[in-house]
Amino acid sequence: MKNENANIFITGVGSGIGKALMAWFYNDYNLIVSVRKQEERLQIQQQYPSAKVILLDFENELSVSEAFLELGQILDDKGLYALINNAGIAKPGPVAYLTAADWMQQYQVNVFGVISAIRAVYPHLIKYGPGARIINVSSVSGKFASPFLGAYASSKFALEAISDSLRRESSMLGIKVILIEPGPLKTNIWSKNMGVGMKFENTVFGPMMQRADQIIQATESSAMPLEKLRPAFEAALLSAHPKARYLVHKHPILFRIFVYFVPSKWADYLVKRQFKQTNQNKFRPI
Repeated sequence: MKNENANIFITGVGSGIGKALMAWFYNDYNLIVSVRKQEERLQIQQQYPSAKVILLDFENELSVSEAFLELGQILDDKGLYALINNAGIAKPGPVAYLTAADWMQQYQVNVFGVISAIRAVYPHLIKYGPGARIINVSSVSGKFASPFLGAYASSKFALEAISDSLRRESSMLGIKVILIEPGPLKTNIWSKNMGVGMKFENTVFGPMMQRADQIIQATESSAMPLEKLRPAFEAALLSAHPKARYLVHKHPILFRIFVYFVPSKWADYLVKRQFKQTNQNKFRPI
């Protein structure tokens, strides 16, 4: 039985984590969701008929304004229990050779998109009152920046900082702000970048980037199933006193030790050594 008073807005449900969230929480909440493409919208509407599906492309200013106008009309004067900022993209490549357009695209979706969603729904969160919450989907890349992931990692570092400030501000209103920090998952966020090595083949990093497709395939083949995220999202949505962060990783203790206690020069050496070994095909050290 749906709780009609518990409205949740989830961005980016066309694939990956967003699609899983739809399956997990459709029967428990009144869902309003966003997708980028019309075909995704039709598919979601057919599979989840009571969900409200909005077209939202954070790279298109008109799409953003129209989407949040539609969201406001759907909510009307009703409160919003939770915003889940899930939409995100990844633009891999060497920091020195990514184009200005690459950087703008990365930040437009992963940072400015999140901010625009927060600004649009905040009055509805306030209307719901204490207990309303914002759940931001970050990444372990928001804790540790691996080679050739500078743009993506920096966008997640930014999201971590935004979430910290927002959490401290919103706590004065009784609104919770929670970060979900997954390790590598079985989604297509990286496989969308197959062939990226060709883009940098004429740079000094060309020989290293030749292995990009191999690295992507190896990372995804050993990644965690999406189901591993479910307890973290359930806690973030259901707990009266949720944690500020939920790290979801195959080796969470090792990862925390590596990030917080291993000196930067040692970490740099270990990453460099691993990346140069031909039989190692990972972006991350853990």
